[in-house]
Amino acid sequence: MGSERIRIFAAILDNDDYMEGNMSITANEPATAYQPVSATDVLAYIHSVQMSNEDRRMVSRQLKREVDDEHLIWLKNRLEEMNALRKGWDGYDALPINKEIIKLIRELLELSPASYLSDWTLSPNLNATVLLETDIAVISIGKENMSYAIEGKSGFVGREDIPVSVENILSVIRLANQYAEQ
Repeated sequence: MGSERIRIFAAILDNDDYMEGNMSITANEPATAYQPVSATDVLAYIHSVQMSNEDRRMVSRQLKREVDDEHLIWLKNRLEEMNALRKGWDGYDALPINKEIIKLIRELLELSPASYLSDWTLSPNLNATVLLETDIAVISIGKENMSYAIEGKSGFVGREDIPVSVENILSVIRLANQYAEQ
């Protein structure tokens, strides 16, 4: 994964169309002196290179977009893995994920900006539902209803028996993301 981020960064800096008129980029050392393996390392490298603030922001935005897109692809692949689960997938009596829920979450992933979902994961639940989770929130998505819990600074907020829809899921994601920024 780290090498992919390096290629993204290198592609941005090696793009001749971009470089034309942006010759303010000069490295203190050859790029091969660094072998970043994470987004943090790549950002540290970006800050070690002498370039304008505008160029630095452009590279950072592009890197964030690529990382978000990569995570969205991971979520889509995870959903397809969950779609393949059969009865007893947990070694006991777990039910397969309801196909209507799979369809709804596919739609959610297609309509959502990647940045909305960058901190979220998908998990199957034993009762044929799906959990959409972050460090501070969980959304349980069923065939007809959904529920959520979000941990804020002053405790938990949540609600049950919400009619399930892409719009309602996105509203809860927005709310959880706002709590995460506080």
